[in-house]
Amino acid sequence: MLEHIRGRSQTISSLVASLDDLSNFVSHARDLTSLSVFNISTTDRDEVPLTPEEMGGGRMSTLTKWRRLSDLRLRPMLHNNALLKLVDWLLEPRSLVDLSHVEILHITAGEDVVNRLLRTIGSSLKQLKLHLPDATPDFNINWEFNTALKFLNLRFLDMSTGLMTSTDLPWFLRFLSSIKASNRLEKITLGFIVYEDTFYEEYRFVWQQVDRILAGAQFEFLQKLDFAIWVSDEDMNIEKDSAVVNRICMSTVSAFPLLVERGVSVEARQMI
Repeated sequence: MLEHIRGRSQTISSLVASLDDLSNFVSHARDLTSLSVFNISTTDRDEVPLTPEEMGGGRMSTLTKWRRLSDLRLRPMLHNNALLKLVDWLLEPRSLVDLSHVEILHITAGEDVVNRLLRTIGSSLKQLKLHLPDATPDFNINWEFNTALKFLNLRFLDMSTGLMTSTDLPWFLRFLSSIKASNRLEKITLGFIVYEDTFYEEYRFVWQQVDRILAGAQFEFLQKLDFAIWVSDEDMNIEKDSAVVNRICMSTVSAFPLLVERGVSVEARQMI
């Protein structure tokens, strides 16, 4: 199913479609600026679909070929193989879309896919929302080309398995330490999972390390640190007890005295 919304800019949301259908639809959306793909079906073939102009024997000029996207969202329902083919289609020289103007990127993908998109998008990117894969120890984000990035949203850091077994936390500390002083980040949002019966205070020393890193000179533009917390039981049922949620949120915020002293806003809320 394809949904096409017309307005001053045009948006295509793909719930279930093929690459051929998506390519054909994009070819008719001359003013396309936003593309959201929830799921897509692919064939066994490896070829990128021909554009309608190529199938008709015609060729497009450079000026009329590209739809300049400003908003690209590739959602979690995509299977890895389908996602790879979709990204190949987006980055292929014959593609109908130009990604060099994308300002907003939401994606769940592996390291290679994420880094290919970040490199192609380059300095136009202002907002990145990344759902972390399970294998975070080997996940390296290279956004040296995204020098204008202001808003970074990472989900999900898994704090439900304990410090000794969770791999997300050491990865996150390494990731923050690797961010260069040339960054222009103004807001960082962290989404993470914690069990209601976890002794949450044991994580305070981790957040204190994060506090020291973010309070450093390389994050001089940072204005807000926002936490979106998924509080659940072992069956992954959302915790409804406001006292439990408030305790965890307050404990999280109180672990960042250096940022607060510097004037950075630190907030925590339950993720619904």
